[in-house]
Amino acid sequence: MELKYILFDMDGVIIDSRRSITESTLYTLGQYGMVPTEEQLKRIIGPPLYRIYTEIFGFDSDTASEAVRIYKKYYDEHALPLVTLFDGVGEMLSELNAHGKKLMLATARFAEVTETILSRLDVLKYFCFVGSVNAAPGSTEPGARTSKAEVIGYCLSENGIYIKENAVMIGDRAEDIEGGKLNGIKTFGAGYGFAPEGELENAAPDRIFNSPVEISRYIIESYE
Repeated sequence: MELKYILFDMDGVIIDSRRSITESTLYTLGQYGMVPTEEQLKRIIGPPLYRIYTEIFGFDSDTASEAVRIYKKYYDEHALPLVTLFDGVGEMLSELNAHGKKLMLATARFAEVTETILSRLDVLKYFCFVGSVNAAPGSTEPGARTSKAEVIGYCLSENGIYIKENAVMIGDRAEDIEGGKLNGIKTFGAGYGFAPEGELENAAPDRIFNSPVEISRYIIESYE
């Protein structure tokens, strides 16, 4: 069976955003007189912002919404230049494109900032589709996408991917793997990403890779 559709998480798989997210978080928490622990900082890359401030830092709903606004303003104005690609990502994306694979993003970021970052890094051109959240967690609006599983489902349905064996979700956090499984597709783990020790292994993806180039070479060699 051909593996034609490759869905990627962004943070921890395509981009190294640790410094940008950490600095923006430290600034935001500083506005509330808070200093995060090292353990808390290990958990902030991957989940949607609202969940970070409610579940990791214990903010109530209104304060979390305010914190997200502060974070986004600081991130857009100061932190975007700190984002880089992981080594080998450009080669991975180019190789997969050259072999006819359809590459998509399935990210917990909103579409505008996702496309801005990938354009700056000159890799947006490799993707045929960007799937993202479009609402805050808890939204009951029709069509709201607030979880990774919903974003993955959106990518599949919008692109008419009904033969699930043709698709794989590649992520570095448990919610990426769980979201892929809920949608009935293969899952690969990016072991070079930001998951705390043991998280990715416990999520049990079909395979775990240690570099972007390992991912592309495995797909090309195993699913042509």
